Amino acid sequence: MTWADAHDWPTIRRKRKVITAFFPYVVWHERHRQHPMISDVFLHVAKSSRTGGFLWRYIKPFMNTLFSDASDVSLKRTAILAFSYTSWNKWDSCDLIRAWAETASAIPKEEEVAPSVVDALLQIVYWKLLPPGNHGDVWSWLSLRPSLPPICKGRNLGSHPVVMQQVRGLKDIEILKSYFLVVWSE
Repeated sequence: MTWADAHDWPTIRRKRKVITAFFPYVVWHERHRQHPMISDVFLHVAKSSRTGGFLWRYIKPFMNTLFSDASDVSLKRTAILAFSYTSWNKWDSCDLIRAWAETASAIPKEEEVAPSVVDALLQIVYWKLLPPGNHGDVWSWLSLRPSLPPICKGRNLGSHPVVMQQVRGLKDIEILKSYFLVVWSE
């Protein structure tokens, strides 16, 4: 798919709203196990956009439904991967954040998914959207110590003192050590 190569990121970014409109279609195909590569293509395009705010905020009602209906592990995985391409400061729904945290806590911990979860987690914590005590096992994703790319929004926001204070507040030395390695190692 040559039109979604990294050098085309300005074009992809300009057309993100139109591309995001296809996300419900992608999820429908994933849910019905038809054309499983469609979600991979969508995620590749989102990654090629080089923006954390790829998913348009008007898709929020659909995302609430997606997390509440998702019983399939592959569907949950797709939702988690897609959510790292969101501008979390524009999503003020506690229900959505709680559903994201529950989903991230429930799916198997995989090296491929870890960067997306940690990126989103650091953004959510920076914007003070994570309800205290209702985050389940989501912080344990840091222990996988995923490598976050330099253009990663969560990496940038994750080094802010607000995030560091929240991580220190967990009083878990392993998570704190992993946090430092993830955010400040490269």
